[in-house]
Amino acid sequence: MSSTINDNSTNTSYETHTLDADDNNNADSIEKLCSNVILALDGNMKRIGGCCFDIEQKSIWIIEDMRFYKSDFNEFLSAINKNTVTSKSFASSAGARVINSIISILDEGDQLYTPLNTLKFSKYSSIALGCFNAVSSALESEFRDQNIDAELGPLFVKAEYFTFSDILYIETETLHDLHIMDKPNYKRSNQGHKRMKSLFEILDLTGSKQGSFQLRKWFKSPLCNKQMINERYDVIEVMKADENMQYLENIGSHLKQLPNVNNILTSFQVGNSPPKSWFNISRFLEETISIYREICTIFLRLENPPAIINQIVETIKPRMFSDLQNEIKRVIDFESSKSWNKVMINQEVLSTGERTGKTYKDIDNVLYGAITKLQHMFPHIPGDDLGIIFLPSLGFLISIDEQSIDLAIPNWNQVFSSESTIYFKDEMTASLDEENEFLYEEIIEGEIEIMHELQTLVLSVGLQISEASKVLAELDCYVALTKVSLLMGFVRPEIVDTNEITIRKGRNPTYEQIVSSYIPNDTSIENGDISVITGANASGKSVYMFQVAIIVFLAHIGSHVPAEYAKIGLTDKILAKVTSTDSLDRCESTFSLDLHKMNKCLNMATEKSLLLVDEFGKGTDVIGGPSLLGALIENISKQQNRPKLMVTTHFHELFKEGILHDIPQVKHSHMDILLKKGTDDGGKSEEITHLYQLKPGVAMNSFGIE
Repeated sequence: MSSTINDNSTNTSYETHTLDADDNNNADSIEKLCSNVILALDGNMKRIGGCCFDIEQKSIWIIEDMRFYKSDFNEFLSAINKNTVTSKSFASSAGARVINSIISILDEGDQLYTPLNTLKFSKYSSIALGCFNAVSSALESEFRDQNIDAELGPLFVKAEYFTFSDILYIETETLHDLHIMDKPNYKRSNQGHKRMKSLFEILDLTGSKQGSFQLRKWFKSPLCNKQMINERYDVIEVMKADENMQYLENIGSHLKQLPNVNNILTSFQVGNSPPKSWFNISRFLEETISIYREICTIFLRLENPPAIINQIVETIKPRMFSDLQNEIKRVIDFESSKSWNKVMINQEVLSTGERTGKTYKDIDNVLYGAITKLQHMFPHIPGDDLGIIFLPSLGFLISIDEQSIDLAIPNWNQVFSSESTIYFKDEMTASLDEENEFLYEEIIEGEIEIMHELQTLVLSVGLQISEASKVLAELDCYVALTKVSLLMGFVRPEIVDTNEITIRKGRNPTYEQIVSSYIPNDTSIENGDISVITGANASGKSVYMFQVAIIVFLAHIGSHVPAEYAKIGLTDKILAKVTSTDSLDRCESTFSLDLHKMNKCLNMATEKSLLLVDEFGKGTDVIGGPSLLGALIENISKQQNRPKLMVTTHFHELFKEGILHDIPQVKHSHMDILLKKGTDDGGKSEEITHLYQLKPGVAMNSFGIE
């Protein structure tokens, strides 16, 4: 990993940042290079721009310029000068959204396809174009370092201008804290006999690797565009219909068979085409055509199919893919290729080829004379069981049926065997090889020519294949979310422009998986309400708050949600200050870290934001903690354009009469418990049963409800 950034208002230089992908450890130079992502960022005193290139996907993003403050840039510098890039966010809203989205790109890449020579560079700022030049230079340098003889130009297959206006902002750290996604290489501890899964693990019912990558990207880049969100809802709604269940299963089965064609196309471009690549490209074409038919059956009978489905149908080229697959099958003998572990061309193609046809006629004459001689030499072997063949890679071989193997001559050397035939070399075949060496060379050169033509044909439609792979990855996400909706009883939420969250019988899927019975709860937050949740220790306050956040999050990735009914106001950010778990790693006290998080959340929040505050002030003294939380609630309650705020706390004393007893904007609720007097000590002790039900009012201490 290498990184360099100079922040200078008069003399700006560029940063190039290279990350190794987790899933590609091939030692081959070009494949090792293709596992990298290069990021260039440039910042002056007021703006930051960037460019990101994923070599494996051959995708380049020119990132829109955003305003930022110098302190933000320094904070970002401290974050990337580590062994792993983290989503350490800017304090400003704009800067934070830039970095969060960039990290999402770095993690997974994208597949946006615009030929580079069609881009209108006039619409890009000088900062972004400077970063583009930095990426180009870094890539050229990488090629030189790897001693790879390749031009930079052909690598840029697609490019896109990247903007952030349609993305809901949520930090990677918040995704981890809410159990939406696990940290890399993080192993969640077991609770009871069941391991607690992250939300992503629960929803990731994708069939293909690229589908899983795409879903992960959806999780890291939730939508903040009502139309785009509803389009995703529409697709899931149609797929959930009873009459489409079998089609849904069929599509899922085909998606599981899809290989990653982007790696295959990259290997073809550098002249590397092993048998497995041809197997996979043929399988991809076959499965894609099958999926296309299933999709058409489900959606095209509708009067108004979802726009996303129209895009998928228009992107997949069934006639083109069918013709290409037929040509691949015509040229390559897959059965022999599998046996020999090398690409074998069908004999019919070789015998009729423009260059190899005459050579094979000459070989036929040699074989005719050789078999006549062979049968005279070994009359004890039945004529139907004895033969001689020519294989370009091995030359002339004697073949004998396995039922006559006992009649084989001892000085024959076995080369290989098939299901019913054994192949040998002897003095005669060795002599034939030597006498006809020129024929062998002609065949090899002819095979190379045939395979080069086939490889060129595949690359000529490589863009269409890559585009199909992209839309199929998205389709895989829709299929996964549909299956989850059916299996877990999710419903389509109503996404609205009003500033509200209304949920009836909502559930938290991450906790629902590890308990025998989950108690659903309602939520009603509107017009800038501040929801304060109190309750006994371990009563489920945080689980409930996370539940609301997860439902809002799911609604914004276009998923159905775990509830009986949900109306979700369009949200621009999900901000959270929850219990800190990484203070030791960052050499800060828990309280100091909480203050830093809280300050950042308050600076970023808008009236369209959801702000979660879990046990704020817990890490300090008994006076300072409640005072800070009380000041926070009172201050936000006075803001005209305040965010939707949810607070969990055990500071019950704050809400006594004379302190924060009667603030109209605050709605109090608590997690209900059942108290029972103990019997062993004459009723002095109390036994607590947690009911996990949200009720109106304040819990006045950690055990009793008033």
